[in-house]
Amino acid sequence: MSYNNNTNVGRIVLMAGASLLSSAAWAQQEAPVALPQAEEALGLDEILVTARRRTESLQSVPVSVTALSNESLRAQSIQRVTDLTTTTPNLTVSNPNGSATSTIIAIRGQVQTDIISTLDPSVGTYVDGIYLARPYGANIDLVDVERVEVLKGPQGTLFGRNTTGGALNIITADPKMGEFSGLVRATYGNYEQTNGEVVLNVPLSDKISFRGAGQYAHNKGFAKNLFDGKRLGSDNSFSVRGKLRAQPADALDMVLSVSHFRVNQATNPQRLIEFEPGGIAEIYVGLVSGGTDDIANYVNLPFYQTSLGFPHKSYARATNAQLTSTLDTGIGTFKSIVGYRATDAHSSIDLDATPYQILDTRTRIKGFEQYSGELNLTSAAFNDKLVFTTGLFAFYESGNDGSSTIALPLFSPGTSDTYVDVTATSYAAYFQGTFSFTDQFSFTGGIRYSTDHKTMSPTVRNNVGTPLEACVLPIGFQGDNCRTTFKRRDNGVSYTAGLEYKPVAGILIYGKTSRGFRSGGFNQRGSTFIETFAGFEPEEVTDYELGFKSDLFDRRVRLNLAAFYSDYKNIQRSTPVALAGGAIGTIVGNAASGHVSGGEAELTVLVADELRLSGRAGYTNAKYDEYPYNQIDPLGVITVLDRSNEPFQNIPKWTLGGSINYNRTIGSGTFNAFIDYSYISKRYGLFGVRADDPDATAISASKVVMAGYGLISTRVSYAMDSGLELAVFARNLANKKYDDYKEDLVPFGLGLVNQQSAPPRRYGIEATYRF
Repeated sequence: MSYNNNTNVGRIVLMAGASLLSSAAWAQQEAPVALPQAEEALGLDEILVTARRRTESLQSVPVSVTALSNESLRAQSIQRVTDLTTTTPNLTVSNPNGSATSTIIAIRGQVQTDIISTLDPSVGTYVDGIYLARPYGANIDLVDVERVEVLKGPQGTLFGRNTTGGALNIITADPKMGEFSGLVRATYGNYEQTNGEVVLNVPLSDKISFRGAGQYAHNKGFAKNLFDGKRLGSDNSFSVRGKLRAQPADALDMVLSVSHFRVNQATNPQRLIEFEPGGIAEIYVGLVSGGTDDIANYVNLPFYQTSLGFPHKSYARATNAQLTSTLDTGIGTFKSIVGYRATDAHSSIDLDATPYQILDTRTRIKGFEQYSGELNLTSAAFNDKLVFTTGLFAFYESGNDGSSTIALPLFSPGTSDTYVDVTATSYAAYFQGTFSFTDQFSFTGGIRYSTDHKTMSPTVRNNVGTPLEACVLPIGFQGDNCRTTFKRRDNGVSYTAGLEYKPVAGILIYGKTSRGFRSGGFNQRGSTFIETFAGFEPEEVTDYELGFKSDLFDRRVRLNLAAFYSDYKNIQRSTPVALAGGAIGTIVGNAASGHVSGGEAELTVLVADELRLSGRAGYTNAKYDEYPYNQIDPLGVITVLDRSNEPFQNIPKWTLGGSINYNRTIGSGTFNAFIDYSYISKRYGLFGVRADDPDATAISASKVVMAGYGLISTRVSYAMDSGLELAVFARNLANKKYDDYKEDLVPFGLGLVNQQSAPPRRYGIEATYRF
């Protein structure tokens, strides 16, 4: 079956155009995170979320979701998506090795540790309703954000595409009609951190308003490269967004948004922490240096120092445009969301963490574009006993993704280059509704059907343009340009079903089950054998959850609990393998089955009007049930391994935290003091698999254990009635040294174990003027 890109785009445009002509919409309006309470009312503010694609109170939604307001993000000095790790139970957000512009998001044991374009993430990221298909450039600045919602568990119906683990829903501030307002913010901190932020809301007429936001961030870096004296861990980013909102009629609301994000970073330091005596790396350094140098000189350098002979940096830029139209009619609220995103990114990584070219790589994505259109209706029936949302979704993306590897050039001169052209088209239809039998008892059910079409056309060459040996073997490559095309089609049904019970006001008890579907894909980092390019199957997660939400003691105590169990089928897993020429690639395959169990607890207590305490806890226990794996060595020999006893990578068992917030009027202003503690238990980095010695796999895993760590963040501010606010802040106040990443290269013959250092203490001052 062939796929016509122009036809696919045309379908999306036609669908989007039809939805605009009908002024379609779903019902997420510009709603504040916290509703103001009457002066005589006490208790915690009501929090509004759109976890079910309509505006509802957090406490009435039968879904495990954490909502973070703009004020909460500011109090914790949250600047980027990766900073969200310290805010939510059972959530970790990190960078892949050497790519600080990308994200790896894990929720409840669901994670995908690779970021290739032929592999979809386990956790979906949405910005104002637009799905970000690729993690490249997804580590965006959270500038002028109204709130962030973390939805946990498979979002099989409403946020259905490739969200087997959950969804990160980012909602930016819409223009306010008839209001001239804004802010100017400046920040200065250690490591020459300088941030500037501007927000401006301007009414253009009674029916049109504009809101613009921009941010610039810079720091010189917290680590040093001894090889060239340059700094690592630096940051230079720029974000700008403009929104135009029009209300041509009382029932019609339209928002046009255009944004651009650019980041250029010298990534966190890669350090060599262990080597295998007599291994290839030690022999190679001796040969290249003529016996005058020893690899031991570069092992366990000070925590924020390294010696890299290859550039260690990453760059990304992304441009987004979307039109969101909302129309209230007699039959319900229609909404259309039409979006476009263009992304380019590249990075270079010194994997051996020495001045020598033992294993270095460059990655690049070029010309990646995505188009999406969604049309849905939120309405009610049967005298409002049934409230439902139904809709259609279409998506198309295309681009080029590639990598170039330098491995032991003394033995294998030149580079091994693999570049792939990829396309993906997805269509879906969904329905979800809640039927209230009584004021206390209700049922929620939903279903989504998805169909995904994907193609991959790889090109494999060496540095002088001569095809590799694989290209002349009868493995499907066509012509002199060493190129072929792989195609696949996956269909999936996702669903949700649950019961909700409200015994008294302020308490919700619910039980639900849901299924998430993540489409299959291809391996784009192939080598000399067709098996290394083979596809992998779709992944399915069936989740069971019991939850309890409550506002107690006149809404002075808020306690939310959830327990879950997930059956995990055809788990998509990335495994590093040795390739021809000494290179290392990552091959994605399917583990047969596994299960994840655990729970979350979130508690907020309003001790007094000025004092608020909160605590959070998450527990995740993830295990494989069956994991047969075909290990392919550089000569093409396949060995079947049992990997069911391996730990899940990058998944901590415990995520804990708590905060104290003191707020009081002093003089003509408001004093606020905030302190937060977060803890993440040990995790496993990337370890190797040894066919010749299964016990060596366990040894490899033990080498990449990242110890648990706790971080303290604090912010103290004073906001004057004049609009001026002054603040001091600190992240990692205790200056804890902890790992961002670990990788064991010993099983592949290189004899190296490397580590990436996370940032030390950051502190600074901040001035904000609001008008």
